Amino acid sequence: MPDAYREAGGRARRAALIAPLPLAELIETEGETYASLSRMLGRPDGYLADRARRGTLNRLPADELAALQRYFGRPIAEALESSGASAQTM
Repeated sequence: MPDAYREAGGRARRAALIAPLPLAELIETEGETYASLSRMLGRPDGYLADRARRGTLNRLPADELAALQRYFGRPIAEALESSGASAQTM
């Protein structure tokens, strides 16, 4: 297999690994709960679940979105929506 082909495939796999995901999907795949993440942020248990129900996760304070992104190690789609950006580096 040519090195260039292998290299291109590796870049594509890495890019797919850091693609932004919605918070709900991250919670499901990582086995977390809205309550546990709310507590991590120093908020009441229902804080993130209430935001999700209302559709206002994209209006979380920037420091809370950043904390969630650091915790999951990847961009969260709602953070991109709140900034209006199409891509964001961590």
